[in-house]
Amino acid sequence: MSTPNIQDLQNIAEQGHITIIETALDGNYMGYYDNATRTIIVDNTLNPTQYRCTLAHELIHAKYEHTGHDPKNENKTRQETALWLINIIDYIQAEHIYDSNNILIGIELNVTQQVLGDYQNILKETIHN
Repeated sequence: MSTPNIQDLQNIAEQGHITIIETALDGNYMGYYDNATRTIIVDNTLNPTQYRCTLAHELIHAKYEHTGHDPKNENKTRQETALWLINIIDYIQAEHIYDSNNILIGIELNVTQQVLGDYQNILKETIHN
């Protein structure tokens, strides 16, 4: 199963009648979702990997019609983003090839270190439960 690329994510937004606006944001946020206007704002200085991860994250906020910044919603969204963007087979192969070097694994999987870390936390929780 392949994970979505940027074009796939943009198509999902279009199909959901969600507008994507790329503009400069302050340093605290890479993106956010406004449920009232069904608009995703993405920082226009992001590299393609950051853009992909941010857009996926904000699409999940849109899916659940999140408003505001609720820590519980944010945690669920981060977990769902990681599961959406990382395929377990690809992860296992990358971890094996790069000997647990998270920088190289993230590059291979086209995800940010935050998304990779969230995915690894999910795996740890699954193993320990």
